[in-house]
Order: sequence, then structure tokens, then C-alpha cells
Amino acid sequence: MGSKNLANKLGFDVVLFGSTVYWNEESMLSSVLEQVKAAMSELQSTIDNGVVADEFDLHFHLISSSEQCQDFVTKPRGDAAIFAPLSGGVQPWMIATAKCYQHIGLANLYLPSSLDPVLTAAFLCRNAHPAATDFFAHQQMRGKSIEWLASLEAWDAFRRAWCAAQKLQHSRLLKIGETEPWVINSCRSVERFRERLGMEIIPIELPDLYERVRGVQESDAESIASEWVQRAKELVGIDSSDVNQAARVVVAMRQLLAEHEADGLSIACFALIKELKTTSCLATACLNEAFGSLAACEGDLDAAATMMLLKNLGADFVWIGNPIIYCGPFIDFVHCTAPRGRRGVDFPYRLMTHHESGQGVAPEVELPGQQTVTLARIGADLTKIAVHTGQSQQVAKQSACHTQLRILLDYPRDFLTHLLGTHQVLSFGDMTQPLRYAAKFLALQTLGESTWRVASPLVHDQVQHQHRVENASSSDACCLPVLPN
Repeated sequence: MGSKNLANKLGFDVVLFGSTVYWNEESMLSSVLEQVKAAMSELQSTIDNGVVADEFDLHFHLISSSEQCQDFVTKPRGDAAIFAPLSGGVQPWMIATAKCYQHIGLANLYLPSSLDPVLTAAFLCRNAHPAATDFFAHQQMRGKSIEWLASLEAWDAFRRAWCAAQKLQHSRLLKIGETEPWVINSCRSVERFRERLGMEIIPIELPDLYERVRGVQESDAESIASEWVQRAKELVGIDSSDVNQAARVVVAMRQLLAEHEADGLSIACFALIKELKTTSCLATACLNEAFGSLAACEGDLDAAATMMLLKNLGADFVWIGNPIIYCGPFIDFVHCTAPRGRRGVDFPYRLMTHHESGQGVAPEVELPGQQTVTLARIGADLTKIAVHTGQSQQVAKQSACHTQLRILLDYPRDFLTHLLGTHQVLSFGDMTQPLRYAAKFLALQTLGESTWRVASPLVHDQVQHQHRVENASSSDACCLPVLPN
């Protein structure tokens, strides 16, 4: 089934552990649970923007006795959860509960986060820190998949990554035509995608698409074409009839996605040019700028899976491109299929013929500079994912695919060392942390700077925590704040 049609809402567990040896009244622990729930829910609604919240609910649990722990572990659970010790003395309950899950994120509430600083000091005073470190060491030494989450934002990245991985594993992708022969590093096996990523790949013959394109109602194509023409700065070497023909491909692809209840597609785009006298560049851009759909050109299924993962994580812009690699700290990113904007922001563009063939319609989009970007690709027979970051910079037009953007790489040599194929997927923002977590859930080895750089927030949080402790009065350090009734 497609990820849009998950039969049931899947919940994500957040389990808090607190001992009444440290918390004298059960009502205190219940109040703490409500505060944590409110903070996490507020952050979730701020970050989700409708991307994953509909399918996945947060389920909060409090364990404060052996009896509660025994009851909890008898019920079926998911494969990932966030644990948060609120005091010492809870390690045995955490160990027993951990057996219910394959992946655990350990939230350390005594460290700085969006929680009230006096409340975090209360956790520190009640020995939550030795419980956390003791449990983390215990699980790590036994080979458990466990992540140290040092902030509320890290909590949410872990949760979003699990949701994104779940959606990928329930996704359905159409493979229209065969992967182009020059795309030599992309997995071609439908069975391998099901085995490694849980994705359902449905092969569609190109003649099926051709038939649909020819049967598109003129009015349906014109409504799409006119919107593209009206927003364009200029039409170069083409006219509105060319855009109408390209828009027919948009309509046909949307029909196929709807008919098969699919989340996205890959298209053998060069094969259709001769038959339809147009290109799929416009259609690819159209699908990628829409919420809930995607398209990968040249039949690159690995790139399609990468795009889907990024979109599931909340990326509001995904673009496949070819890197031009220089002897320097930057690359140029080029391709003819860029979306025309991201959430709430439109980019200027011109419409012209496809670069390689000189036929059809392709957008030349003016992408913004001075933006943090992430480059990613799943590859190596679906066993690895390479992740890199950099800063975008507008660049003078070169004789290459129309949309072009320079990327000043944070670690240039790292990019070349871990190259998994020419097609990279670009998104705006730093997605390294959620991609790293998602890779664990999908059993993908992470390559690139993200294998170590995301640990750096620990240092920052420790410094901020010390600052907050020094600025708290000694009388407040071990006192619970006034809690709501």
C-alpha cells in the first residue's frame, strides 16, 4: 500500500521513568509528565507543518513502579521509542522496557532544552544523570541501537526520522520504463527495494504513459500550462503550444499516481522524447514541488527513494542534480527539473527547451544563494546513504543543464570520497541529524560528515546547562517549581 493509505495511525512511544524514592508524591510525577507532553507537542506542531503529524501520534507513558513496568511490557509496542529518566533508581525498569523496542532515543531532561530550567535542575538533583549514563552504557555494550538526545529538538528529529522511515517502508513507487542505461549506480531490482527498504515498486510500461498523454483533455493540460506561462519571466525558444504538450505529461503522470495510489514515480525520460515530441522535465518539477508526490528523472530509483525520505522528513524542496566537481571547495549543481519554490517562497524562472535534446520544455529556476543545503543519496545496492552539507551561491550560467547552483561544501574531500552516484538530491536546510537517525531505522550505513558532526550539540548543551545552573539560585536548584493542579 502507499504511505498515504496506512490502515491505522501508528503511534510513537515516549516513556518517562521516575522513582517515588526521589519524587515523594505520584501527583508530582504526573504534573511533570503533563509538562513534558505539552513541550513536546508544541514543538511537534511547530516543526511538522502537516508533513508527518497526520499518520503518527505521540503516546506518552509514565513508569514509576515495578508493577507498572510489568504491565507495560506485556502489551505490543512499536520498534522505536524515546526514554527519559526523571530520577535515579529507574535503571532496572528501563532495561526491562527496552526489550520491547529495537531502537531507543535517550532523552536527557536534566540538560538544557525548551523545558523550564528549574524543572531540568530538579531532574539533575534527583539523579536523572547517572540513570541516563548507566542505562546508555548498558545498552550500548549489548549492541542495542541507542541514541543520546541532548535537546528537545533532538527528541523531535529522532521521532520525525522514525516516522519518515515508516512512511518509506509503506510507500509505493511507479517505475515508468527502465532505468536509463547510463545511470550505472542505481539499483534496478524491484525485489531488492522491497527486501531492503520495504518499498513497493510497480513497473509501468512506457506505452501505457504514451496512451494516457494522448488521451488527456485539452482543457486539463491548458490549465496547468497557463499557470506555468503566466508565472514565467520569459519563454525562450518555445511557445504556449510547447508548454501545453509538456503539461499533458503532468496530467498523465498524476492520473497514474492516483490510479495506483502511489507516492511517487521514476521516469525513463529520454526514451519518451522521440515518441511524444516533448520532455518530462516540466512534469518532474510539477510533481516535486507538490506535497505528497515526487518524480525522479532518468529512471533513477535510488534517487527517488532519497527524495521520498527527505520529503517524509519535512524537506520542502527536493531536486535531483548532477555535480560539476572542481579542484576546490565547491561544486556546481545542475539539472533541468528544479521545482519553482519551497513552502511559502516562489523562485523566478524562465521556460526553454531541454538542454540535451533541444526539445520539449524545461524550467530554468533562479535558486537562492546564502542558504544551508543538504546533499544526499541512497546507494551501494541500498545499503548506504551519503550526506553532505554546504552553502548555496548563485553562479553565472554555464553550458550545462539549465538550473544551476554553486555549493560551497563544508567538507569537499568528504563529498568525493563518499560519492554513491552522479545524481545527488538537494534540499534546503541542514538535514544531517534526522537523516542519520532515519538511516539507523532503515539499516543504512551513513557516509560523510554526518557520521560524527551531529555529536557537536552535546558540547554546546553542556556549556548552556552550566550557564543556566550558575544563574539559578541555590534555593531553586533542587526544588520543584510550582506545578499546575
